Amino acid sequence: MPLLARLVLLFCGASLAAQQHLAVSFDDDRIGSKPDDWLVPVDGWQASVVVGERRSERHLQLAPKAADAAPFGNVMRTVPAEGLAGKRVRLSSRMRVDGNGRAQMWLRVDRAGNQRGGFDNMGDRPVLGSEWQPAVIELDVEADAVQLAFGVMALQKATALIDDVVLEVVGTARAVRSDTGSKALDDRELGNAIAASRLAGYLWFFHPSDALVELEAWDQFTVALLEAALPADDADDLVQRLRTFALPFAPSVELWAGTPEQAPAWSPVPKGAQRLRAWQHDGAGRVAQDNSIYRSRVQTESLGKQSDERRAELCHTVALGAGVSARVPVQVFADARRRTLPESEVPAAFRDPTQLPRLDVQSRLTRLTAVAQAWNVFQHFYPYFDVVDVDWPAQLPVALAAAATAADADAFTAVLERLVAKLEDGHGVVVNPQRTISTMLPVALGFCGERLVVVGTAPGVDATSVAIGDVVRGIDGRTTEQVLADVWPRIAAATPGFARSRASQLLAFVPTADPVRLDLESPSGERRQVELPRSRTFVTPALAPRPDAGVTLAEGIVYFDLCGAETPQLMKVMPQLERARGIVFDLRGYPGSAAQQLMRHLLREPGQSARW
Repeated sequence: MPLLARLVLLFCGASLAAQQHLAVSFDDDRIGSKPDDWLVPVDGWQASVVVGERRSERHLQLAPKAADAAPFGNVMRTVPAEGLAGKRVRLSSRMRVDGNGRAQMWLRVDRAGNQRGGFDNMGDRPVLGSEWQPAVIELDVEADAVQLAFGVMALQKATALIDDVVLEVVGTARAVRSDTGSKALDDRELGNAIAASRLAGYLWFFHPSDALVELEAWDQFTVALLEAALPADDADDLVQRLRTFALPFAPSVELWAGTPEQAPAWSPVPKGAQRLRAWQHDGAGRVAQDNSIYRSRVQTESLGKQSDERRAELCHTVALGAGVSARVPVQVFADARRRTLPESEVPAAFRDPTQLPRLDVQSRLTRLTAVAQAWNVFQHFYPYFDVVDVDWPAQLPVALAAAATAADADAFTAVLERLVAKLEDGHGVVVNPQRTISTMLPVALGFCGERLVVVGTAPGVDATSVAIGDVVRGIDGRTTEQVLADVWPRIAAATPGFARSRASQLLAFVPTADPVRLDLESPSGERRQVELPRSRTFVTPALAPRPDAGVTLAEGIVYFDLCGAETPQLMKVMPQLERARGIVFDLRGYPGSAAQQLMRHLLREPGQSARW
C-alpha cells in the first residue's frame, strides 16, 4: 500500500527532536548504561546497553537483576502524539530472547482524559528463541491522542534484547464508527438483537460456505448484521432484513417468521453437487490465537444418497427469537472443485478489513457485537453446562440490554465480567486493554473468614498507622460490604475460596481518592481512620516463610511444599517421605508437576480424572 505519509523515529535514549525525526542508534551508547528517556517500571529488572555479535554493535537488554525478581519485566518510553494523531503508525524492531521465556514488544496510545486508545502487546505472536526476529505492530492513533507509549516485556524471567526500533506513519487512521451513545434497547429492539446474535453464532461456527470460510472481518460482519436487524418492526420485517444481509454470505440458510415446526419444504439439491463440506472444531479454533491448541478446519466428504431424513441430519433448525426461526445447514453442498453450492463470495464491502471503519467501545453496536460474540463462544464450546447451574440463553438478553446503556469502557467491562461470572468458572477472565490504572491501594488485602484484612503494605507505609492483621471496615467512606457488593458479581469462580482470592486482587484496583481513606479495626477492637497515598505498584501479600522441602516438623513428620514444585524436587526427598510417620503437603498456591507425580503414591487403585 503506498505510504500517504512517512515519519521515522529512531530511538536511542535522547529526547525526541522538534521535527520528530531522530536518527541515533544504541551503537553510540555507553556499554552498561541505561539510555536516557527509557524507564524500567518493574522492581528487580534492569535495562542496559550490551555488546552485540560484532564489537561495533550495541543492543538494549532487559534482564532480571536477581532470582527473586518479578516474573516479568518491562522497559518503555513515551513520545508526544503531536503529528501522529489521526495517523496509522507502525512500530518495528529486531528482538531475540536468552532463556526459556518469551518477549513481546508493545505499543499503546494514551488519549485525553486518561483514556487508553489503541493497544497491542504481541500476545498472539511472542518472540521466542535466541535468533534475531522481526517484531511489528500497527495501530491507529486516535484524534485526541496525547502520547504514545511503547516498550518491550520479558516474561518468565527471560532476558530480552532489542535493536533497530522504528516508528513510522504508514497512512491515515481508519474512520471510527459514529453510532456512539448509550441508548437503551426497547423490547422490539432487544428481541431483534437476540435473533441477530444467535444467527451470527450459527453462521460463524457452523455454516461452511465459501464466503463465510474466507471472511476475515467477523467483528464488522456482526456489527453490520445487528445494525440491519435492530430497526425491524415485526417478525416479517426482521426476516426480510436478515435475509437481505445474510444470504449473500450463506445462500443455503433459510429464515422464516414462525416456529421451527413451520419450516418450509426442502429445496432441491443444487445441480452439480458432488460433495459435502462441514466444519470440524477442536475447541473454538475460529477465535483462538495462533499459539492455541484449538483448531477449526473444513472437511469434505462424498455426497452420498440424499433424502429428507438425511437433509434434516445435515441442518440445525432453531428458533432465533423475536418470532423468527432458521434452518442452518451444517454440511453444505459442494461441486467437484469443492466450491460450495449455491455459490457465494465475500461481498466487496467486507473483503479488506483494513478499509472498514474502526470499532470503538463508545459505539453501541460494537458493544452489542462483543456480547454476541462472547455469548456464542460459550454457548457452542463451553464444556461444563452439565455441571454449572446456569440458564445460559437467559443471560444473552440481560447482557445485551446492559451493553446498550454502558456509559464507557469500564462500565462495559463490568457487563462482560458479570456475563462470564455466571459460568462460575475460575478460568473466565475479562481483560480490558484500554483500562489505564496508574495507582492502586497501598495495602494488600485478604480474607480471614468473612472479614477483609490487611495482609501486606506498600513500602513507606508506617506500621503504626496500618498493620498486617488490621480488619478493613471501610474504604473512602464506603463500608467494606458496599465495596464488595460491586465486586462479587464480576468474579468467575467455582468455589468461595477462589472467589475470595480474586476479590482480594480486584480490590487493589478499586477507584478511590488520593489519598485513600481506610477505616480500620485492630485485632484488639480499636477503630481508627487513616489516610495513605495510593501506590504506583501492586502490593504483594507479606507471606510467612515456609520450611524447606524435606524438613522434619516434629518427630517422624516431614514437610513438602507442592506450590510450584516440580517432579525432580519431589523425587529428591522421596526417601524421607517413604520413611515418614506423617507428611504435611502444603497446597497454599498453584501446584507444579510434583503434585501429579504424587498422585500415584497416594492412590490405592487406578484412578481416572474427569475428561476435559
